[in-house]
Amino acid sequence: MRVHMPITVLVLTCLVAGAAWSADLNCRVQRDGAPEGGAKVVLMPAGAAQVTDAAGRCKFMGVAAGSYTLRAAKAVGGVLYGAARNITVRADTIIVTVDLRLVRAIELSRYIPISVGDTWQYRATITEATGVVTKTRRERAVGTEVIGGETTVVVEVTESPEGDKRKECVRTSAEGHARYRETRGGDVINYVPPLRFANLWPFLWTETVRCMLHHDGGAPDEAMTMELQYTGVAGVTVPAGAFTDCVHLSGKQTMAGRTRRLEMWLARGVGIVKSEERESGKEYKRVRCLASTILSVSDNYKCRC
Repeated sequence: MRVHMPITVLVLTCLVAGAAWSADLNCRVQRDGAPEGGAKVVLMPAGAAQVTDAAGRCKFMGVAAGSYTLRAAKAVGGVLYGAARNITVRADTIIVTVDLRLVRAIELSRYIPISVGDTWQYRATITEATGVVTKTRRERAVGTEVIGGETTVVVEVTESPEGDKRKECVRTSAEGHARYRETRGGDVINYVPPLRFANLWPFLWTETVRCMLHHDGGAPDEAMTMELQYTGVAGVTVPAGAFTDCVHLSGKQTMAGRTRRLEMWLARGVGIVKSEERESGKEYKRVRCLASTILSVSDNYKCRC
């Protein structure tokens, strides 16, 4: 015997099933306690974007269940303001309302510029139980390499006397900063997926990124997590000179049960001018020795600091 389902029941069933898989996401953006119109709100990783109306509101419709990050940004009087928030859309949710409060923010791409031909030079100080060693660290952007359809910049890193030698494939763009691959001797280490840091960083926002390090040489894969927080702005004086309004990032890197504490200061249009890394029994510090990112010097140039 054939059973006929009433059309109203069928429609209701479809609506309930649809609601279980998607939701409408309502965003309310404020700055200094007042609604902020004209702010661009981006839903990641979907990449969908909306602009808030005069009441500081916008809506994303039909958002599938899952984890997302919302980022809002607007420049006011030449100053960038932003907000970021991680959200979860549950399968049993129909409407989600999220408040975003704009604070001072930075665009990371403006603080990690990188182009073929750029060179960075530092004095590196390594402190261990056996003593203190000082080296010259040089980083050179020597070319490009396409990885997964994206053009990366190949950076050669060398330390002298007798230190670290490797190549890194990185990319800075309007989407932020990403690391794709590292080559040390015969070992090629791929970041799977690429270690991507978003471009917009509101004040006190903690950016958390994860990936697996895949060794082509056969070593076991390693899980890595990095957490960095934009904690403020400060002036920094190093042998390369005095840099005002450096962005300070603070956080940690966790891998293979080890935790490395990270501190770095970045100057706009210049890059890292000072950094500190600490883990059990070891401290690694580097300071900028030359003010310009682009140098016309020979390979045997030594840091005058």
